[in-house]
Amino acid sequence: MKRYILFLLLSLCLTACQSTSRTSLPSWVTSPPSDEQHLYASGQGVTQYEAEQNALTNLASQIQVQVNEQINSRVIVDDQFQRQYFDQSSQLEVSAVSLAQAKTVQQAQSGPQWFVLKALSKQDLLRQQRQQLSSALVKLQRAMALRDAPSFSRWWRLQRLNMVARGAEGNLLVIDSMQGSQDPIAQQGKALLNTYQQQKQLSANAASIRIDDHTGITGLTAMMSTAVNKQGLALSQRGQSASILMRLDDQQSQIDREYYLTRTLHIELRYGEQVLAQTSISERAVGLGKVTQAGQVANQKIYKQLQNSPLLQQLFEPTLEQ
Repeated sequence: MKRYILFLLLSLCLTACQSTSRTSLPSWVTSPPSDEQHLYASGQGVTQYEAEQNALTNLASQIQVQVNEQINSRVIVDDQFQRQYFDQSSQLEVSAVSLAQAKTVQQAQSGPQWFVLKALSKQDLLRQQRQQLSSALVKLQRAMALRDAPSFSRWWRLQRLNMVARGAEGNLLVIDSMQGSQDPIAQQGKALLNTYQQQKQLSANAASIRIDDHTGITGLTAMMSTAVNKQGLALSQRGQSASILMRLDDQQSQIDREYYLTRTLHIELRYGEQVLAQTSISERAVGLGKVTQAGQVANQKIYKQLQNSPLLQQLFEPTLEQ
């Protein structure tokens, strides 16, 4: 009987301790504060550092929600070029948003768990986004200042700034979600991005590109044609300065009757003799008795890998360094 009473008292004590632990957590853990000057988010982790990182992740997610709401509200009202651009940006990430200025304003520990509350000044965030937007607009203005006729070379010059333009669009969406559409630099940015998209589209309409497929991989030309069409470029059979060259490079060895083949597909986007962008993909295969059997298997594996890879589209997504 004494043992039963002791066990009962111990159980009640543990239950009370757990209840006290749960109820002793500050309210900001589950309900972060809200005011006009800051964004707040809480995070939990087994270490203080992990809790801080989770709080930053939740803060970024909060900004992402506001950005996504802004995309949905603006797609309806803007014209064709802007609508097309927002569609491309619908999966926009907030990775370009620096959260370094977010400060830890509260922290607590309960047992092995840490809890942290982070606050980010909206004015600091707006200042950062305006600075990034201004820098992007300078680059776009510089590229569009050259008044050459619409052509592939002009399209490529503008296309090289595509990631800059996407970053600027992200800045605009964050600014609009916090400040509204009356911000002067945001209005300038919208007008310039619209002009950028129009000029790039006009140049794409005037350009064409030739596909030189030397691989023998079934379906590869058709796959590349689809990637070209997604850029708004026309296909040409011959006589164009712009071309896509696709070729194979093989390394093989033989052990008894088995042929081991490493096949690499090289893809180059060219303008005359100049290589504008390039990528490659490799696969290994084994053939019994004939190296051609290994080649067929390697071709199938390369084609399948390309189907599930963004490589072809990335060929048209250059950076300024390329």
